[in-house]
Order: sequence, then C-alpha cells, then structure tokens
Amino acid sequence: MMPPSNQSTTVPVGPWSNAIVAVLVLWMILPMALLGRFAQDGTAFTVAADLFAENPEVVYPQAQVQDAPPSRIEQRYCERAARADCAAARADFVSPPPFLAVVAPLTWLPTWLGVLVQRVAAAAMLAASVVVLWRRLPRANDGVLFAALAMLTPLVVHTLVLGQNTPLLVLSAALGTTATSTRGRMLRGALWGVAATAKLFPLALGGVLVLRRRWTMLLAGISLVAVLSAFVTILEPGLWASFRTVTGKALDVATRNPYVVSFDSALPRVWPSARELATPSFVLRAGLLGFVWWRWGRRLTQDIEWAWAYAAVASLSANAWPHYFLILIPALVLAVGTRRDKTRWLLPAFAAVGAIAVLTWGSSAPATVVVPGAYLATVLVVPILGVRPTKPSPVDVIS
Repeated sequence: MMPPSNQSTTVPVGPWSNAIVAVLVLWMILPMALLGRFAQDGTAFTVAADLFAENPEVVYPQAQVQDAPPSRIEQRYCERAARADCAAARADFVSPPPFLAVVAPLTWLPTWLGVLVQRVAAAAMLAASVVVLWRRLPRANDGVLFAALAMLTPLVVHTLVLGQNTPLLVLSAALGTTATSTRGRMLRGALWGVAATAKLFPLALGGVLVLRRRWTMLLAGISLVAVLSAFVTILEPGLWASFRTVTGKALDVATRNPYVVSFDSALPRVWPSARELATPSFVLRAGLLGFVWWRWGRRLTQDIEWAWAYAAVASLSANAWPHYFLILIPALVLAVGTRRDKTRWLLPAFAAVGAIAVLTWGSSAPATVVVPGAYLATVLVVPILGVRPTKPSPVDVIS
C-alpha cells in the first residue's frame, strides 16, 4: 500500500493539532510529576549498573541458590529504593548482559536522578515516535490519532512509573528502515541494536533486514551489539551463563505470574491444563503469524513491515507485560491510521485494550484473558488492512 499522497514532511497543523500537542506535552511533564515515586524497573537498572561497576558476577541474583542469604543486588536495591521492608526487596534485572553497558552511566547519579533520566528519556522517545508517525497521517485522521493518544495515556503513565525501557522498541519501530541517507540508516540500525540489548527478541528482526537487504542498518546494529557484548564479556565472562539461568527461570515464572499478560500466562487461568501446552501454543501462533506475513505482510511497505515485525515477535513472548502494547502502535498507525474508512478507528479501539490491560493488571478478571487475545488478533489483522485499498469517506469525496 502506497503512503497517502498528502503526507506532510513537517509537524501537522489542523483543528486537532493543539489537542495532540497537549497530550504530548502532558507525557513530557509526567516524569517531573512522578518525582519521588518508586520505579521498580528503573531502580533495578540503576542497581545493576552499580554492581556491574563493583562486582559484575552478582548482577543476576536469580541465578543464585534460592535459600541463600539476601544477595548483594537485593541489599543494594533496598538501599537505592529507600525501602523499610528490606527483607521483601525484589530486584529483577533480566535484560541481556550487553544492556549493562548501556545503563552503566547511571551509577554516577543519585537514585532519584537516575530514575528521572530514565523516565524523561522514555517520555521523549514515546513523544518522538508519535511525531514521526503523525507526520505520515492525512490531516482528516488527526481526530482518530488524538482519541488513540488519550486512550494510551494510562499505559504511558504505567510505563513511566515502572521506569521501563520499552519506548526504545517503540521508537525503533516508528522510525522504520527507509532512511534516505547513510547516516540515517546507521542511526536506525544502532537504535535497533540498543533495543535488542534491552529485550533480546528484537534480534529476530535481523531477518527482516537481511530479506530487504538493509545491509547498513544490519551492520550498524550487529556491530553495536557485538561491541557491547565484548565489553561486558571481558569484564565478567560468567554473565552469559547467569543470564541463561535467569531467562529459563523467568519464562517458567511468567506462566504463573498474574501480572504477565501473555497467552502462556492467561490461558491457564481459565484452563489449568493449558500450562502444559506452552510449546504447541507457541508453534500455532508462530505459524499463524508466518502465514499472515506470507499472504499479506510481504506486500506491505518496508516501514510497515518493520513495525509489524516488532509487534509480531513481541506477541510470541511468554514474558509480555502491559507496556508491550505500546510496541504495536507504530504498525497500527502506519497501516490503519492512514486509512480513510471506518477501519481507522481500530487504532483508538486497540489503545482502549491497552488501557484495560493496565486497569486490570494483576487481577483475575476475565479481561486479563481477553487482553492477549485482542493483541494477537490485532497483530494478525494489521497486514491485511495494510495492503487493502482504502475507500474514501464521504467527506473526502466532497472535498
């Protein structure tokens, strides 16, 4: 599907522009409003950076014996979080070892400032993603975009409260692969590399870059990952063994964790024996995604295909959290938000599902089972709508 002919190369101006800008300004203000609010993930990143500089072999406490005394990272986590219940302190750093090199500068900052930097960076990346995508929409759809952003705000607040790094993936998905300059392709590749060090599963998108012969992006991303990996390996070779242990435990815990919103966690809530079907479920979902890509996805524009690939790979993760819903937004905006028929309202509808995921987070409500199903269904529909010709609305015809 070709981009709309009236795409703008500047920030849009229209009746909904002020409302959209107001939402983005609100997102940028949120980190300041959250000053003093505990950031579970952001604090864990800061503590991991501390111990990586001091004693790298204790960065992954989950790899240690369960009955051992409180680990160094748990003790430091308690100190950094200024918590009174030190015995219950939890510090789950589960990112790949190369991400330690990315967060290492946080050790130079006091806790509150390190968390603030992470939250500001996350808010800026989300706002930048929206601006990049907004410039590609027809002005008639600004109202649809505003409705989606308003619905997404609870999910954005949730992401910033945690101090999560998911916005890295959102920005990488939004920027796409079709930069016109070598520098632009290298920057996109480097961002993809950083995203892969944060969550690991974005590495699978290297297949898309090979398929589309985006060699500059591929080289930039792989080179960055290789350099960061070499850096942490030289300092502590045992980090990789600990990470493998932690990953295995994390996937097992995810299937029993009410806060995880993946299929592997949700299905056993209504069908307990489904816990034993994790592998067949993964194969079935991967097969569906592969069929949809073969039938429709490979005909998408390269930027939509790239954004969709991010969302598709995330949908296969057993360790998915509500903030993963943000990863699908770039693909939805590019494939659905550019349409001129009623299907464009799928964008705010999906954003509402993300809000439900936050509002029901950790509960046993039926909605927690519906949420991962809605995510997968949306991922499967996006390529179909992305290649389907759009019918102009009556307003477009009259104008």
